[in-house]
Amino acid sequence: MTYPGIRITRCQSGRVVSDTWLPVGQRPTYADDEALITALHAAWRQAGDDRLPESAAD
Repeated sequence: MTYPGIRITRCQSGRVVSDTWLPVGQRPTYADDEALITALHAAWRQAGDDRLPESAAD
């Protein structure tokens, strides 16, 4: 069985420290969108991605 979604894997020193599965359906809800934004933001912050705009980094 396949289910569409996005897997976000966070690593530190080459080791997986967390793995998050976010389902993506035909009709995503506001909560689905917020969960995706939160997970991506956390991954970018952990990666030290300085390409985020100042307002997004707060």
